Amino acid sequence: MSNILIDNIFLADRKRTRQDWTDGIAELMYRIRAMDTNDLNEWITWFSNVIRKLSEDERGELITQIKEGDEKDMCSSFERLLNKEKADGWAKGKADDRAEAVIELLEDLGELSDSLKKHIIEQTNLELLKKWHKAAAKAKSIEEFEQAIGLVQV
Repeated sequence: MSNILIDNIFLADRKRTRQDWTDGIAELMYRIRAMDTNDLNEWITWFSNVIRKLSEDERGELITQIKEGDEKDMCSSFERLLNKEKADGWAKGKADDRAEAVIELLEDLGELSDSLKKHIIEQTNLELLKKWHKAAAKAKSIEEFEQAIGLVQV
């Protein structure tokens, strides 16, 4: 590992908030752009493992923008990658909140089985969770809820 790679990893690693990333994005991108190909690939691997998992397409786009894009394109491409992580995190947070609300309503009706709790918590489809929330609010028992969402055959 070169000193330039290590310096750029440390610089990126000190950024703890989204504001830290966007405030210093131009400086960081210039420093990364100056890296040789091996160091650049290592840095992007570090970013993908620590900051946000990149798909092969995203990784290729980022490398192309760093190597060939103009300053504005390079920075906006990088910010898009960071914002996608924010959007994905927001959606997951909303699904987690909705699942928790479903569980809270059902706990008022009785004790939930571990499998039912797990089924609710693992659901990521926000529209389906909204339907489950309404079903939980209307249900008179956990069994009625399970029937309403199709978990138990009548």
